[in-house]
Amino acid sequence: PLDIIPVVDIKDGNFDIVIAVTDRLESLTGNLESLQAPLGNYSQNDKAFDKQPVLILTDAVPSGRLIYSATGPLDRDYDDVRRYADAAEAGIKRALSAGSKRPLLVCPLDPRFEKAGIVASLAVLQALYVPLELREAGIGPRVDSLGVWFSDQMDMDEIVIVLKALESGRIVTRDIGGSDPERMAPPKVEEYLLEAFSGSSIVINVTSDVNLLQKDYPLLSAVNRAAHAVDRHRARLIFMEYTGDGNISKTLFLVGK
Repeated sequence: PLDIIPVVDIKDGNFDIVIAVTDRLESLTGNLESLQAPLGNYSQNDKAFDKQPVLILTDAVPSGRLIYSATGPLDRDYDDVRRYADAAEAGIKRALSAGSKRPLLVCPLDPRFEKAGIVASLAVLQALYVPLELREAGIGPRVDSLGVWFSDQMDMDEIVIVLKALESGRIVTRDIGGSDPERMAPPKVEEYLLEAFSGSSIVINVTSDVNLLQKDYPLLSAVNRAAHAVDRHRARLIFMEYTGDGNISKTLFLVGK
C-alpha cells in the first residue's frame, strides 16, 4: 500500500498541502489551533465554506495551502462516522486537482466517533487507489506519500500498522472485484491470489476439477455450466485458510454471497 507517514506537528514541512476534516472549527485545538483564524476569516466571505472543500492560501501551514473539507452537521439522527469518510474523500480529490503529491490529512479527535480518524484515512486511501490494469500498464501511485496527523494521545505506530493492513486487503478486494471479466477470470483470480499471498501465513487450496465440482458443489456447477467449455473462464473454488499464533480465544465468521 501507499507510504503512510504519521505526523504530530501541523508545521511539518514535508507536505505540499494540508487537508482538515471536521464539522466545526472549534475542534481544531492544541497545535491545530493556528488553523482556526485563517479558516474563520475565509468563512466570512464564502457561503459554500461548509458545503464543499475549499482551498485557502495561508502561512498557517508550511506549504501555504490548506484545504478545509467540512463533514456538515453530525447531530442529526441519521448522521454517522461515514460523514467523515465522505468529507475526507472530497478533500483528497480537491487536493489532487490542485496538483498535490504529498498531502497531509488532519482529522481532529471527536469523542462522538472514536474511529473517525481511521475512517477518514481509509476513505482517502480508497480515493487514491490505482486500478490493477493501470498499474500493470505502468501507471504509478497518484501521490508520493500520505501524511496522517495524530494527537499525542494516539498510538501512531499501531494505527499506521492497522491502516496498512486494512488497505492491503482492500486493494486485493478491489483488484479482484473491480477488474474486467477477462483480467480477473477465475484462473486469473487463482494466479493473483497465489502471488499476492506467497510466503504469507495464508494457506490456499484450489479446486478446479469439473467432476468434483459437479459432485460436491452442484450450485456452483450450475453457474459454471456455460463457462466450463472455455478454458480461461472455468470455475475455481478457492479456499483461503489462516491460523493465528498462540491461544485462539475468539473465532470470527465472515459470511458473504
